[in-house]
Amino acid sequence: MRRHGSTPDDYLFHKADWFATQDAWRKELDASIKSMNGDELLNTSTTDLAQYYASKYMFEVPTIHPEEIVVDQRETQIDVIQDRSRWIDDRSRSVFVAGTSVDVELPFTGNKTGFEIQPTTW
Repeated sequence: MRRHGSTPDDYLFHKADWFATQDAWRKELDASIKSMNGDELLNTSTTDLAQYYASKYMFEVPTIHPEEIVVDQRETQIDVIQDRSRWIDDRSRSVFVAGTSVDVELPFTGNKTGFEIQPTTW
């Protein structure tokens, strides 16, 4: 999904694949445990440690709330200089055409990182 004026960094579901993200989180968890003070580790119950790390590294899948979606549209001028299917004599300056801008506010709960991870087919 792309917004007018957005960059590839704004695309949904494209920044990392699920397996690489999961592996990075696993390594971060491992490093966090290894860097823990030995005395603290020995004097903390395994249940407390498990609860701490489970809450710290829990991933809550985003849940969209469609009943709260807000959509706004307005007329705008759109720069089409990058549109290679258009005949434009001088591509050294912007070329604008009339268009419609649609803003969508999509309320959700959960971890926003879920919108950056490319889903796996497995």
